[in-house]
Amino acid sequence: MINVNNNFAYARAFAKTVIKLGLRYVCISPGSRNTPLALAFAREKKLKKLIILDERSSAFYALGLARKTAKPVAIITTSGTAVAELYPAVAEAYNSHVPLLLLTADRPPELHGAGANQTITQENIFEKNITACFNAGLPATNKKSLKKIVNIARNAYSKACEGPVHVNFPFRKPLEPFSFNARLDTKFLDSLINSTAVFTASENKNLPQLNSILKKISRAKKILIFSGGGNFEKRFGHELLKFARKIGAPIIADAYSPLKFMASATSEILVNTASICYGNKKHLFYESDLLLHFGNAPTASSLLDFYRTLPAEKIAIDRYGELHDPSRTVSKILKINPLFFLQRITHAIEPKEKEWSRKILIQENKAENFKERFLKNMPFNFEGKLIYEILKKIPDSANVFVSNSMPIRDLDYFAPRFKKNITIFSNRGVSGIDGIISTAGGIAYASKNPTFLITGDLAFLHDLNGLATLRKYNINLTIFLINNNGGGIFRLLPIAREEKDFEEIFLTPHNLNFEKIANAFSLDYYLAKSQHDLYSLIKSNKKAGGKIIEIKTDSDFSTNARKRFWQDLSIQLQSSKEQ
Repeated sequence: MINVNNNFAYARAFAKTVIKLGLRYVCISPGSRNTPLALAFAREKKLKKLIILDERSSAFYALGLARKTAKPVAIITTSGTAVAELYPAVAEAYNSHVPLLLLTADRPPELHGAGANQTITQENIFEKNITACFNAGLPATNKKSLKKIVNIARNAYSKACEGPVHVNFPFRKPLEPFSFNARLDTKFLDSLINSTAVFTASENKNLPQLNSILKKISRAKKILIFSGGGNFEKRFGHELLKFARKIGAPIIADAYSPLKFMASATSEILVNTASICYGNKKHLFYESDLLLHFGNAPTASSLLDFYRTLPAEKIAIDRYGELHDPSRTVSKILKINPLFFLQRITHAIEPKEKEWSRKILIQENKAENFKERFLKNMPFNFEGKLIYEILKKIPDSANVFVSNSMPIRDLDYFAPRFKKNITIFSNRGVSGIDGIISTAGGIAYASKNPTFLITGDLAFLHDLNGLATLRKYNINLTIFLINNNGGGIFRLLPIAREEKDFEEIFLTPHNLNFEKIANAFSLDYYLAKSQHDLYSLIKSNKKAGGKIIEIKTDSDFSTNARKRFWQDLSIQLQSSKEQ
């Protein structure tokens, strides 16, 4: 038996249990009420710790770490509004099934409803955007309480493998570990923690309706596959391609599909579908009689519209049995691990002829050739061309985080069709532009490979605090800052025709000097004024630490160029079809 502070002992029992289960990263924001949690985790040598002032940025750094490692990452905050700052990242994690463990300090029950400082209702604060919520209860060091907190730790970590989990810890003062107010049986606690089995997520082998879907695939003559983004195993892309080849089905690879950059010249993978479908209601795609959907919903509005108007039967294969179809035209959802589904069904299905797939690939290659000619004649700082050139020039094995708003859409429309070993990341769970720098920074911190962020100026400004952590931990993240001085994406919306107030309310030009911002955070800054500048800066990306490469663009020009591209591509494909 030893003398302890009951808060610290309780928090340490929790920390040691989740570390035993596999926790390796924690993001901590300073505070007073979270002293027991912060110190309990900070003193564990097996953990890598990021100390981040801003709770919102901290949560997004954790999101990036969890995206890259595919394992739960802990976030520690103090009480009050600090907890609410986690909400944007929690919503993104919940809708993307990213594993997070949210550990929040709270005031004890007697301070709630009494006007106490930094006190809000924290229990279940995230409501429907959380996988599970636990109340740790007031700390104690008797055997019953220790069993309780160790069990909460086990259950919380297990649930966190599926998405964000919140554990709320009410603490009474004294909070410091040297303020002894209890006795602890260390042998009992050690035996309790050591009895914890390492948690391994079980593979879902539930096979309801599999035979009926197998029959539908066997009967269908023209099958399409849609591959969206999602949390897939590394083998998923190769298994899906093998399946598609066997059944003669082309694969529509969305912006951040794991198959986006597996498209060789002859493969069934299509990367230009978002552009081909822009205003085109007569494409061969509409002849399909079955569509198999893997992953999240389409990114581009043209694909969403195509999905809505496609008369083919649509079947989704999803690990969680969730619907990723805003048009609500999916007729069946099979709740099963997609990789397991592919491994089982590829062996069972009979090969199909590939003539229809071959015809579609001819159209795909024509679209790719037209895109290359179009971009060749575009100026260096056309936003679509920037995406194309950056992806061409970055090194193999790179991580690429693509911001929401226009960059992820330009990736869908203008990414090159080629095979390259790069991994695309994006926060498409709820598609916010907050926390972009921090999420990319978390990915870079957890990876040995070079990491690049492609972002617009407004998303960059939303997360300036993320730059401080890049500098503090010398995180090797290269940021391509596409600066069109405002919300250029709004030019594509009907409201752009409303000239009065459009610029002030929607474009929101800021006229800020990003070089001075970079200097304020002691980050390297470069302005790329030409394609040669861009190539040179990418090639020289060897220095560690955060760096910003700004490219100034004209959103009005880029918007008109995109519209011209879609229109001319449609005419080109139509004329070649008639010939």
